[in-house]
Amino acid sequence: MWRVLLLCCLSFQSVAASRIQFATEASYPPFEYLDDAGQFAGLDIDLANALCRHLKAECVFHNKAFDSLIPALQFRNYDAVIAALNVTEARSALVAFTDIYYDSSAVFVAKKGTYDGAVNVKNQAIGVQNGSQQQRYLVEEPSMQGALTVPYATYAKAFADLRLGDIDAVLVDFAVADAWLQAPTNSEFEIVGKKITDVEYFGLGYGIAVNKSNKRLLRDLNKALKQIKATGEYDRIIMKYFR
Repeated sequence: MWRVLLLCCLSFQSVAASRIQFATEASYPPFEYLDDAGQFAGLDIDLANALCRHLKAECVFHNKAFDSLIPALQFRNYDAVIAALNVTEARSALVAFTDIYYDSSAVFVAKKGTYDGAVNVKNQAIGVQNGSQQQRYLVEEPSMQGALTVPYATYAKAFADLRLGDIDAVLVDFAVADAWLQAPTNSEFEIVGKKITDVEYFGLGYGIAVNKSNKRLLRDLNKALKQIKATGEYDRIIMKYFR
């Protein structure tokens, strides 16, 4: 009987180890989004799949609200979160992060001619994603006092309202802004001012989050990340999405 139980447990561990459940928020191109066929796509998705191949594991992705990602990971609903997550001190107190895989910075996007060189945020409606570091920056940073912070479930909705003129600007990751502005339909908009790289808010870059108790997965992901960088696969993924 004990032998049967032991075999069952070993079998369960083997199955669990061969599949990594990733939570993400798939409305943040070019990092993660749903393509025309409804499939997960983007830099983060390609990166996760590359890591899984090196670990001989299956990647399974789940689309969740951004502000629910870390709580869900803390409750062990998923194995990892890959969602262009800034590695910050506050988040690192809640979950563990892999090594940095992409630098991050934030920028304002607005209609051309709205601002002269920089955004004067006083009494300006600024769209941000709810639960994001951009939202925290607008609310807490002294130089942003007077801004009217407008939270959205997704940046797609924020950009839609920017097009309609319902908000004055959007504060978003530079890579996301750059990708959005490349679309011909968005040619009347521009990045305003310089990149914001405040480490207190935007951390050192993006990392994959895991539950603090899952040290083995953290180690394996870091090992695989080093491998894909050494083989050039990481660079190929980056070049696919950025000029």
